[in-house]
Amino acid sequence: MAQTGISFRIKNKKPFSIDELIKIERALGLPIGSVSGIQGNDNSVDLDYYPDVFGSCGSGLLVASETKEKITVPKANIKSYSENKKYSVITAKGDSMAPDIKSDDKLIIEHTETIQDNKVYIFSYQENIYVKRLVKNISELVVISDNPDKEIYATQKITDFAGLRIIGQVIGLMREMV
Repeated sequence: MAQTGISFRIKNKKPFSIDELIKIERALGLPIGSVSGIQGNDNSVDLDYYPDVFGSCGSGLLVASETKEKITVPKANIKSYSENKKYSVITAKGDSMAPDIKSDDKLIIEHTETIQDNKVYIFSYQENIYVKRLVKNISELVVISDNPDKEIYATQKITDFAGLRIIGQVIGLMREMV
């Protein structure tokens, strides 16, 4: 954590997130939950977090780096958690999925290539990463933004599937977490 972030928190302008408290516990060798208040590994899971990978709630973003770190996530934040599935966390950027997904929300992704209609997915298309609601038709994929300002965020269609890769379904989110 940057010195300005610590200074900001010390002055009580911004509280520490649960994940920051867990990182402090680990760095100091304290039992998990002693500062953060979360209860052990039965109620949480460590997931891969990609701090430099952003899902665009807008016009698309390129991946700057695929460096990953571990983030501890309460299982309650993961819809239908299963040890047999793969999950990871990235950050949303933009407002096309507002009000449900806001810029800087941490998105919990269940890795799958299967599309269930009208669910929100992270996908790569023409080398950009997007966060959008998808509806699958016979010869096209309908890409929907949830922001009610339809003039800015028009529904789009993908008919050329070359360069399309479904990364996973958004199955949870966290706000104000590192």
